[in-house]
Amino acid sequence: MYPKGLHPGATWKKCDFQIHTPRDPQWGRSPSLPGGTPDGETAREAWADHFVGQCVASGLAAIAITDHHDFCFVQYVRRAIDRLQDALNEIPMIFPQPRACGFFGAS
Repeated sequence: MYPKGLHPGATWKKCDFQIHTPRDPQWGRSPSLPGGTPDGETAREAWADHFVGQCVASGLAAIAITDHHDFCFVQYVRRAIDRLQDALNEIPMIFPQPRACGFFGAS
């Protein structure tokens, strides 16, 4: 944060506004991490912690979760950010942006 009146003006931040999670139907990496069980929930929290850690390590100031038709993993990523908030000066901002694709109302 800059002292009042001493901000340098516009600043550039590194952002990624096209990120998918294991919940996305087109996810092609690790397992989809189904929830609903204590083990499943723990796996999702661990994935989110690792994911946010990678975002921070990459210097991302903002991210958007853009899963198709879903934003289930946003809550896990938000909690992971909250867990890191005290340890970091700058944490990434998250924007949930579920993507609706296809033809709705078609017969």
